[in-house]
Amino acid sequence: MKVILAINAGSSSVKISVYSAEFQQKPRQFAETQISGLTAPPAQLSYTRNGVTVRKSEKLQEEQVKSQDDAFKLLLKTLIEDQELKEIQAKDDIGITSHRIVHGGDYTASQIITPDTYHHLEKLSDLAPLHNGAALTIVRSCIDELPDAVNVACFDSQFHSTIPEHIRTYPINVDVAKKNHLRKYGFHGISYSFITRSVADFLKKDAADLNIIALHLGSGASACAVRQGQSWDTSMGLTPLAGLPGATRSGSVDPSLVFHYASDVGKLSPSSTSELHISRAEEILNKESGWKALTGDLAPLHNGAALTIVRSCIDELPDAVNVACFDSQFHSTIPEHIRTYPINIDVAKKNHLRKYGFHGISYSFITSLVFHYASDVGKLSPSSTSELHISRAEEILNKESGWKALTGTTDFGVIADSDDPRHKLAFDIFVDRVCGFIGSYFVSLGGQVDALVFAGGIGEKSGKLRARVGAQVACLGFEVDDSLNGKKIVDTVQDVGKQGNGKRVLVCQTDEQLEMARFCAENEKIW
Repeated sequence: MKVILAINAGSSSVKISVYSAEFQQKPRQFAETQISGLTAPPAQLSYTRNGVTVRKSEKLQEEQVKSQDDAFKLLLKTLIEDQELKEIQAKDDIGITSHRIVHGGDYTASQIITPDTYHHLEKLSDLAPLHNGAALTIVRSCIDELPDAVNVACFDSQFHSTIPEHIRTYPINVDVAKKNHLRKYGFHGISYSFITRSVADFLKKDAADLNIIALHLGSGASACAVRQGQSWDTSMGLTPLAGLPGATRSGSVDPSLVFHYASDVGKLSPSSTSELHISRAEEILNKESGWKALTGDLAPLHNGAALTIVRSCIDELPDAVNVACFDSQFHSTIPEHIRTYPINIDVAKKNHLRKYGFHGISYSFITSLVFHYASDVGKLSPSSTSELHISRAEEILNKESGWKALTGTTDFGVIADSDDPRHKLAFDIFVDRVCGFIGSYFVSLGGQVDALVFAGGIGEKSGKLRARVGAQVACLGFEVDDSLNGKKIVDTVQDVGKQGNGKRVLVCQTDEQLEMARFCAENEKIW
């Protein structure tokens, strides 16, 4: 038997779930402890042992915890000094530490952390500076504090290594993409691994025969198409910024938006003139990507040439009436919840930042890609350190957008229950974006979908969201039963769909910590 610590280190919290496990057996949890509120002191410590609350939201002195490293050491001390926790009486009783690391690059499975592995993970931090840093801090602490334990990295991206090339590839310069590892990776994979396994058990199907559309909806939100038990497509991309909006993330927006949002986001391209200001990143995404980047053939462009002709017409044909026909005018009927980007409302209004719509001009893939494509795209945020390089634009779209920017709160429960027009708009935006991915994945899976699965804090708790989404995708055969949907979710997987319908609607109480422990229990190299 080995004791496993499953460690989830975020920007504002550190959580440790403690398991005992035998090789290839389901791990048994016997303790859990967490410190939250690291970025909004006072931090709070909670601790449960064998299902009994020992300490609940206990406020800590600011000098006790100033970092994730401090939090981890205090949590470790809490476990070791608990005399009633018989499984851990000393540090060397801990055999395995399992670390959730968001971005695993090209790793397709969990990895035992060696000096080489750790060095590679440090280099990956440039792709995910807002996400990997805290986890690597804890890894360093574990190496120092628990020298006899095996450290295992469990990646949020590893489940998505099966996404086919035509889905994971961005239409940008092939050589640049390969050199800088620019492609769709996908995240929340630990959760999707748990969901896939649990839903297969619930439906009494072999996972290899399972097709589902899974929604991990929390403060960070994503969608995943699972085909024959493997990830086929997912809404997040190069980083977790792409796809659905979240508590503070914008989700997918037109990549050009960031160059109009703030004046210091992108340096000017050499193509700029005194009248036309074009950032280098805008030029890359508009003139050097798409079909041309992939094949060498030309792709279409937009306004500057037309305005040149207008000026010539005014000079050459002074008696003629000049009429402008806009590529965007047909789309003026797009409703507010569809045309609105989940970013700061005042900035959006001032700078006219919303969806306008055109014909064949803009392909919105992942906004944050532009900050990795060229080194001169964004100035560094004050949050950057010598090890973590974060552009100001990344910070805006990851930390200052989403529901927070639209409503002032990150609490989706408050948003869902409010009559405030801003809250209603945020709710409608979220429903619209979720349904968009469901429809896309339904087609991608050829309509052969066993279940639509809601998971994550919002997916599990918000019956109102499930009902709204269910009503909007009923045309695809998914129908939510009001009575079942109103019941408390108590089982790992619970049915909330109308009975007798071929397409199931399920709720899964995902457990990433348990899945991380399971990865370790199945890894023969550890045992």
